[in-house]
Amino acid sequence: MNKRLSSAAIAIPVVYLFILWGGFPFFMLCLGVITAGLIEFYNMCAGKKIQALRWWGVILGIILLINAYFITAGKYIMWGKDPSFFIITAAVIGTMIIIILQRDLKEAVVKAGVTLFGLLYVVWLAGHIVFLRDIEPFGFRYTMLLFIVTWASDIGAYYIGLNFGKRTLHIASPNKTRAGAAGAVLAGAVSTVLLKFILKMDYLSIAESIILGVLIGGFAVLGDLAESVIKRNCGCKDSGSFLPGHGGVLDRIDSLIFTVPLVYYYLMWFVL
Repeated sequence: MNKRLSSAAIAIPVVYLFILWGGFPFFMLCLGVITAGLIEFYNMCAGKKIQALRWWGVILGIILLINAYFITAGKYIMWGKDPSFFIITAAVIGTMIIIILQRDLKEAVVKAGVTLFGLLYVVWLAGHIVFLRDIEPFGFRYTMLLFIVTWASDIGAYYIGLNFGKRTLHIASPNKTRAGAAGAVLAGAVSTVLLKFILKMDYLSIAESIILGVLIGGFAVLGDLAESVIKRNCGCKDSGSFLPGHGGVLDRIDSLIFTVPLVYYYLMWFVL
């Protein structure tokens, strides 16, 4: 008790002063405390042999906090009223409340982590398709480009890999080859340039089209591999049986899960 009182006697005035100062000093205090808390969380999980990408998480956490101070600060009314932020926040708190109510301590962290990862991996990433389609006035063209180039990349990967593939690309998917990955990138670049003219997207230069196509091809391969890693870890061949002969829905949209946000942010940051 005496230690708690002593700590409080020191901490309370310090915190009060930083709140009073506000601005950059208060930001630095928050940065230090929150980052330390994140490291402690990862350390607790590691003690139970739940390994996280610890330093990647810490770096991302610092970037998020820097963004909150230098980019978002002063615009809190705008993003504070965005339902997306509220839903993500409520998802984290709600998940932990449900786990608390279940009174089942076994694998609680894993259960929460899988729940929230699934939400972000499937819904948040793929959900960017709604944002993409609603871009005015060319949302339809952007969306068609996304689907066609992603599919072209998948086809290019399959046929080039089938005919020229020798070296395996990744252990999670032995049938995928480096030649297939190169075929995806090539097919992505060629199909994007062709669609620039077919869809009359004059606002995309040829250079921008090639870059976008290469990125779509590369991210299509990564999206496919990401699902392969998950399936291999879960010990299943297909994500489901919703589509007879084709596996599950995730098996059909795995590439799109990565290419949808890629196209959206590429257009928003470099083209529009």
